[in-house]
Amino acid sequence: MNLIVKPVDWIEGTVKAPPSKSYTHRAIIIASLADGRSIIHEPLISGDTIASINACKSLGSGIEVKERKLTIDGNSGRPEPIESIINVQNSGTTIRFMA
Repeated sequence: MNLIVKPVDWIEGTVKAPPSKSYTHRAIIIASLADGRSIIHEPLISGDTIASINACKSLGSGIEVKERKLTIDGNSGRPEPIESIINVQNSGTTIRFMA
């Protein structure tokens, strides 16, 4: 196979990075501790990030998952447990952050 590469003066385009589970965990927890409402666009939804969502809900944050975005009403850094047990499933990242 022969490949010919010609120099160009200009190139443009759009690259969409795939969502990150690690960033999604952090964004959920930070937004849950923030004042007011936060919107996270195109989060990575997985078993682990759902564990973080449920843990934050257990501490009083309002979270809605809808159409490739999360809407989070934070608790202003004052979590108020709704449940006596916070189930983080098997998510090591969630237990580390929630501890």
